[in-house]
Amino acid sequence: MRALNRYLSPEVAQVFARGSVEVEPNLHLEPDVLVVPEDQLRHGMDPEARWTAIRSWWLAVEVSGAGSTPYDRDYKGPAYLALGVREVWRVDLKDRCVFVSRPGVSERRIDEEIVWHPPERPEPFVLSVADLFQS
Repeated sequence: MRALNRYLSPEVAQVFARGSVEVEPNLHLEPDVLVVPEDQLRHGMDPEARWTAIRSWWLAVEVSGAGSTPYDRDYKGPAYLALGVREVWRVDLKDRCVFVSRPGVSERRIDEEIVWHPPERPEPFVLSVADLFQS
């Protein structure tokens, strides 16, 4: 989350820990990290508004431990993509890797370096997977 905050300026996008992807009446997902473009917050939400006002998400990150991996992989990841989240990362604590999913593309395992480039940013975000797992 700190690395994403350094990469994204608040005028472009906001990074939330335990954000919400919520579509009424029956869908409520809470990724561990969520990146929302600033225009969704500026035009779609006031301090008292609900997460259902947001309709565009750049990135959802799930941190998967032994008990949550099947749910994160088989349900939450595909649900985020179906709702329009641009990219989903599943950080696998057991295998110490990241699985990246995008709409229409098979999930791929990343062991060395994550490269994420939202078109609104001039340069890509690059994060070493080893750095991600440092204590």
